[in-house]
Order: sequence, then structure tokens, then C-alpha cells
Amino acid sequence: MKVLIAYASEQGAIIDAIVDTCRRIKLGVDLYEVSHGETALESGLYERLSSSSSVLLVISQERFSEGWVVFSVGYMLGRGDRGLLYIPFMEREIPEYFKKLSIASSQKELEYYYREEKRIWNQRIAVERAKTKLAAKGISFTEPAFIKCVERGEKTAVRCFLAAGFSPNVRNEKGVPLLSLAVRNRKKELIPMLLSAGADLNIISPDNGNSPLMDAAAIGERDIVERFIESGANLNVQSKNGQTALILAVGKGSYDIAEKLIRSGADISIKDNLGMSAIQYARLFKRNDIIKVIEHCVN
Repeated sequence: MKVLIAYASEQGAIIDAIVDTCRRIKLGVDLYEVSHGETALESGLYERLSSSSSVLLVISQERFSEGWVVFSVGYMLGRGDRGLLYIPFMEREIPEYFKKLSIASSQKELEYYYREEKRIWNQRIAVERAKTKLAAKGISFTEPAFIKCVERGEKTAVRCFLAAGFSPNVRNEKGVPLLSLAVRNRKKELIPMLLSAGADLNIISPDNGNSPLMDAAAIGERDIVERFIESGANLNVQSKNGQTALILAVGKGSYDIAEKLIRSGADISIKDNLGMSAIQYARLFKRNDIIKVIEHCVN
């Protein structure tokens, strides 16, 4: 992102500080000083305005009515820019049409404005790059396509969607969230990516009432279970049937997962809708190794 800083000659004393602020935010800077009495066309300002991605006008109140200022403000408004006017030491009312642009009267306000502009700019660039990369793969820039990419484990495409601002908590037509879809399809390489993007660890799938941790326990995915536990997942969520991740692990016969859940603090006393707890299922299915772990924790 490059900022054209157009300023009246008498404002030169504060320009160095403004440039330092812009460079601290990692903005490109194009300086243009306009002398008293110059018009936009005479000074060459028009060409600089037309090639800029963002414009900052640094002016004093005495310059409000000068041709280059009026022209620059009109140009920005016509182009649809939000634009920024930096007017230090404002003491009187500004022209009404100036108010359609953002106005800063301090370095702090200026820095805040451009940090936000840089964030918006970066997001816009990320979206365009993502669209280009996805188009090259024949993938549409839509939520359904995003969901399909998660189900298929297309890591590069999923990264593009997330970089472009798609929510990591998107759900499919049945309401199943992406994190659970990645688990159910055993696409474990997507788990860290979704979590880093802010996926809800404890989001519930309406089809079975499971959290992602419970889905991982149900299919015996130890690595995923461990990742969720380390990330702070709720170990005691109950499904529609009242089952927990521990009960599901016992039913699957996954000793290592059951042990990890127990040693991580899973509640062994919770009973499902049939009135059965984890140890009762362990006894029913003769999971003696799991019984020993549970009894050891109890004692």
C-alpha cells in the first residue's frame, strides 16, 4: 500500500514525523509539496493522485479554499476514497464537504487511521490472491466449495479460503462444522490450520450432538484427540445420547485415548441416557486395561 502525502509547503516541519509513522506501519510513501498559489494541474498533483492507492492531505485551515485542496478533496470523493485530511491545530469549522472524508488532527489519530487502512488493504489483497489461486485450481470462491475442500483435505485451497477471511466455523448443509468434517474425514493435517484461524473447539454438530473431540474419540484418532486436549477442549460434553468422549473411546476400545482422557481430567462418573458410565461400559465390553486405568484414578 502506497500513500501519496500532499502537503502545503509551510507544513514541512511535521512531515518527517508523518513519514516515520507511515513507515512504521510499513506503508510506501510518495511525498508531494505544493507551493502557495499552485493549482493541481500546474503542480502535477493530478497525475500523482490518479496513480495513488491512498491519499493524505496535510493542510492548515488557511489553505481550505485553495484550488489544489478543493480539487484533491473533490477527486478523492469522486473516486470513492475514504481519504484522510490531516489538519493540525483545528480551531474553526471546516467546509461541509470535507466531512465526507476522515479527518485527523493528531499523530495518534493519523496512526490509528492508517493501521486500520493497512489491515483493510491487506485483507483485500489476500482475497484477490486467494481468488486467483483458487481459480487456477478450478475452485469457486464460495462457502460450499470451501466445505468440499475441507472434506477432501485440500490443504492449499483451505489455506486460501481462510486467508481470504472465510470463517473456520462454517457449517455444511446439515449443520456439521468444518472442524468436525475434518475429523470425520480423517484430514488431521487441517486441524492445526483451522484452530489457528479461530475454529471453535467445542462447537457441536446437530446430527449427533458431538463436539470435534468426541468425533475424534469415536473413530479412534489419538493424535487429533491429543491436539484438542492440549488446545483446551471441554472433555465432558455430552451428545444427544448423553455420551462423552470417554464413553465413546471405551466403546471403540481405544485404550490409549481413554487413558489420555482420564489422565487429562475427564469425568468418569458421567452417565449416558441409558444410565451407563464409562467404567460400566468397560466392564460390559470387558475392556480390562481401561478398567484398570479408571480404578487407578478412582483410588
